Parts: sequence; structure tokens; C-alpha cells
Amino acid sequence: MAISVPLPWCSIPACRSASSGAPTAISLDLALELGEDVTLVGFGLDGSLDGELRVRQRPGREMTASGTLLASGRYSAYGQRLQITRGRLSWSDDPISNPVLDLRAER
Repeated sequence: MAISVPLPWCSIPACRSASSGAPTAISLDLALELGEDVTLVGFGLDGSLDGELRVRQRPGREMTASGTLLASGRYSAYGQRLQITRGRLSWSDDPISNPVLDLRAER
């Protein structure tokens, strides 16, 4: 099953605000568990995500997240085709737009 969510073109005003990092009037507490079947294709990336993420939004406050996602796959940029050998995105009750990145891609 593939789900595509192009936030810049989202027609829901709260969705557009969340993608820009601006506070919204939405209250949200969402727990995500991503398995092996979650794939990402686009912007030079052909890979997958695995892990758990809890996303919270309180009215008038910035959306935050806690958890870790593991990334794997291939990345193509500037004529190079790279294999992601280490991919970790982590949040510790941080703004969702500002994960701690631990990524390594090799030829």
C-alpha cells in the first residue's frame, strides 16, 4: 500500500501550517509505528523507513515529535548513486521540523 502526502499542495489549512512549522489550532496526539513496507521514492531517494514516532500538537504551539526512524535505501544526487549505510532520524520532544540526523551514504 502506498500513501502519498504532498504537504506543500495540501488543501487543508492546518496541514499547510504544519508543513511550514507555524502553530495551528489543532490538538493532536498521534503514535506511528512504521514497518518494513513503508517506502519512500522521490527527490533522489529510493528507500524505506522503519521505527516509531509520536507526534503531538497543542493549539497555538509548534508540532513536536519523540522517537526514532531508521532509513535505508539508495540516494542519487549530482550524478552519484549512493547507498545509505546508516540512517537515523531522532526526535526527543523536539519540533518535528528539526530531527537529529545521523546519516551516512557511500558509493
